[in-house]
Amino acid sequence: MSVEKASDGSSCRLCAAGGAEPLFEKEGVPYFRCASCSFVFSVPELNPNFCDALDEYDPTYLSYFGDMPEDEANSRYAFECMERHLPLAGVRLLDVGAGSGKWVRYLRARGVQAEGVEPSTALFEHFLAGSPEFHPVDLERFAAAHPGRRFDVVTAFDVLEHLDDPGAFLESAARLLSPGGWLFGATVDVDTWPCRLMGSRWHLYNRYHLAFWSRRTLARAASERGLLMRSMHRPWRYHSAGYLISYIGQYFLRSRRLAAPRLLDRVQIPFYLPDSLFASFERAPG
Repeated sequence: MSVEKASDGSSCRLCAAGGAEPLFEKEGVPYFRCASCSFVFSVPELNPNFCDALDEYDPTYLSYFGDMPEDEANSRYAFECMERHLPLAGVRLLDVGAGSGKWVRYLRARGVQAEGVEPSTALFEHFLAGSPEFHPVDLERFAAAHPGRRFDVVTAFDVLEHLDDPGAFLESAARLLSPGGWLFGATVDVDTWPCRLMGSRWHLYNRYHLAFWSRRTLARAASERGLLMRSMHRPWRYHSAGYLISYIGQYFLRSRRLAAPRLLDRVQIPFYLPDSLFASFERAPG
């Protein structure tokens, strides 16, 4: 999939109401808040989530898809959060935004009937091509192409903030879930003290993020599509010291040259994420 043209900012990406209020511009990208539903979104001229080649992605962003020392701890955390709601062994699960496929492979190794969709051609061809459990398509096209398929669980971790059409995404997720099925997602939270303190300098206002949720906007949008919120909390995440140094260099110091010794990749640091959400939704019966 090539780089896609983004829509203009006159209408809300979530509720489609007109007259969205301009907030600010950052690195040439305008940001808006919907006067009707309070959803915050950005409107880049081109959608950077669909680069034509891997070397077009920022180095720190791309490193997220590779094998990292903290992957086991982060996958275990997400797995345990989900199992508070249902046992995962044997369930049919669809992961959205599969990236390099490491989450799906983690699940399959634990008896989950997991498969994934990945709309980025560059990521799919590099990491996933040749593996039948992965599909080179976005969630909306997958749902349209498989009208009879149903899953017990849909996961969307670090995906909801990248959506150009978040309403369509939630509708497709609900359509793919069996009655009583579960949607689990992790995303950024715009209604937090780090965002209010930093304003436009907030590190999660970056070129890859198009949709900025709050607890209220996410719960309401999901409920309108038959997805009932069952839990929502601030998650923990592990990061290696090396990754953190690179991230700080790129998104805070605006430098791609700040690199850490590879030895620091072995040092894993747990972080409580005050500006993120881990949300669980159950599809209503019927």
